[in-house]
Amino acid sequence: MANVKVTVWHDVAGEIVAIGRAMGDRKGIAVGGDGLNVLDVEVAEEDITSLPRTHLVDASRKEIVERSSYASTTE
Repeated sequence: MANVKVTVWHDVAGEIVAIGRAMGDRKGIAVGGDGLNVLDVEVAEEDITSLPRTHLVDASRKEIVERSSYASTTE
């Protein structure tokens, strides 16, 4: 499957709390709530539903990373 652009809402610890994407030619604005930030990234379409379990947001690099690889870089 193809990569798609999604917006990821995450907390300060990098935990993904929501994922959304625009459909068709519609445009939108992603707004974070209290303690939440947003990040626009491209991911494989088939991975979208598993992202909160398998990935975290590395805010300093502005990208999503696999949980297992993130743990080894922060030790």
